[in-house]
Amino acid sequence: MKNFLKRLYRDFYLVKNIFFDKNYFYKVTKSQNQNQENIFVQKLSKYIVNKSFVEIGFDYSQFNFIYLIKKLFTGVLVDAGSRKNIFMMKLIVFLLKRKVKVLKKFITLDNILDVFSQNNVGALSIDIDGNDFHIIKKILNNKIIPEVIVIEYNSTFLNKSITTPYKKNFNRFLYHNSGFYHGAFLNAFCKLFKKKNYYLVKIIGGINAIFVNKDIFYRASLTEILSKNIKDHNYIREKISRLNPKQQFQVIRHMPFIKV
Repeated sequence: MKNFLKRLYRDFYLVKNIFFDKNYFYKVTKSQNQNQENIFVQKLSKYIVNKSFVEIGFDYSQFNFIYLIKKLFTGVLVDAGSRKNIFMMKLIVFLLKRKVKVLKKFITLDNILDVFSQNNVGALSIDIDGNDFHIIKKILNNKIIPEVIVIEYNSTFLNKSITTPYKKNFNRFLYHNSGFYHGAFLNAFCKLFKKKNYYLVKIIGGINAIFVNKDIFYRASLTEILSKNIKDHNYIREKISRLNPKQQFQVIRHMPFIKV
């Protein structure tokens, strides 16, 4: 009961402050990893031609495209989580007076294309702890080509170019109680994105990777990162599990994987 009241007060305080000061939301809301994703996307935003975004997997208090909302990008925020998360985000968008749709939807290969109203989208973020590789592959294969892509990868898979098989109702804790079994390693994403002329330009926290198209890569004078040189791993997971990536992979090595 005490924790519930604390959360209720925190939410009330957030909404009250946004009501009186629209900039308050942008001051207190961050992305993962000390806001590094949001900050880097901010730097790229001036090079994005299509002022729109889609972010799949978010929390109203933490997501990647906060700055794009501030800069009046139109967008879609999608999450399969709690009704409270959706309600709070809808309320915040209303108070901020932004053209952003908020959808409660569990993303599958059957419904992913419904999220996009146009093929030309400025930025895309995917963090669904499951079918990430299969979802982004379908998006790209249907000629929806974002200028900037932020995607979560699984460093537990070491440097292996693998992904988990597609399961329509994937839940990483149901398939393995460790929670280590989900998504794909960076090498798999790099192979896919290379075919579509994307460049890997940023790794954050051993968790998120940022890719950009050819135009942004050259106009922003960015440097390509080669996946074979990546040594970063998910420090949060290592701290919580007290297992390094090699030890983590040993826990799930018997599970089915698909080579990419």
